[in-house]
Amino acid sequence: MKRVILSALFAAALAAPAWAGFAEGRAAYDAGDYTTALLEWLPLAKAGDPAAQHGVGVMYESGQGVAQDYAEAMRLYRLAAAQNYATASLNIGVMYFKGRGIAQDHAEAARWFRAAATQGSAMAAFNLGVMRQTGEGLPRDPDVAVGRFRQAAAMGLPRAMSRLATMYRDGRDVPPDPVQAYAWFSLAEQRTRLEEPKRQLAALRDDVGSRLSPKQLAQAQELARLWASNPAAMAQTAAAPGAPVSPRELATQVQQLLAALGYDPGPADGMPGARTRDAIRKFETDRGLPVAGEISPELLVALRQAHSATQ
Repeated sequence: MKRVILSALFAAALAAPAWAGFAEGRAAYDAGDYTTALLEWLPLAKAGDPAAQHGVGVMYESGQGVAQDYAEAMRLYRLAAAQNYATASLNIGVMYFKGRGIAQDHAEAARWFRAAATQGSAMAAFNLGVMRQTGEGLPRDPDVAVGRFRQAAAMGLPRAMSRLATMYRDGRDVPPDPVQAYAWFSLAEQRTRLEEPKRQLAALRDDVGSRLSPKQLAQAQELARLWASNPAAMAQTAAAPGAPVSPRELATQVQQLLAALGYDPGPADGMPGARTRDAIRKFETDRGLPVAGEISPELLVALRQAHSATQ
């Protein structure tokens, strides 16, 4: 299976910075005027604006208007990531995954992808799904992979919707389900802006639809309408019953299971603090898992397995 690990660069929407001049820099960057972009962004980056730090980091990583400098890109990404700037966290993960200017470290890449996904990066969630589906850098776990692809789809990423559609069409890592395949292709087509990919997705959707009964087609169209109106429903997965649909729900379930297993995570309020992180570390140590102390869908799976073994 072809590996696809994505960085953000400027493919994703940027959070609005608080400093004047960023928009001018972005317009210059989009026009290929990297000198002007750097002049606009560099003072903002030095003043601590995470969007500008990320933008200048992209320029250093790509060698746009400046000599390519991975170390400087990483430094700027880390500054922005420290302010919970999701695309910076994502790009750090990609640099670790690919060994770009730094020793390749898939475990560290996964840690940054988890942070970025928690901060709202759909591409980070997708990358975690790819790692889990291919078993590259993380143990292969198709159930977790599907959950991550659905998470990315719920955030609006057409690539994740198309991946799910193909999986359900072909029965790859999931039971074949042409109704879901049609719905996912339909959603991917709706979300895609470029005309040629839209036509391709529409053709794939219609090909699946041609093999559905009238009843199945109606079900698939209704499912697509439901998911389009309620993105949170996209995150639900039959492969992982009860999978959480938000970071807070994920944290709550982790806290509940930790408490049930005899650890002390504090109140199950979905707002993890030091007690929750300490409890996670103790659980990971007891189970011989890599000790990260972080909430993730992978941790939830391990907790569920441990809890089931006690029943």
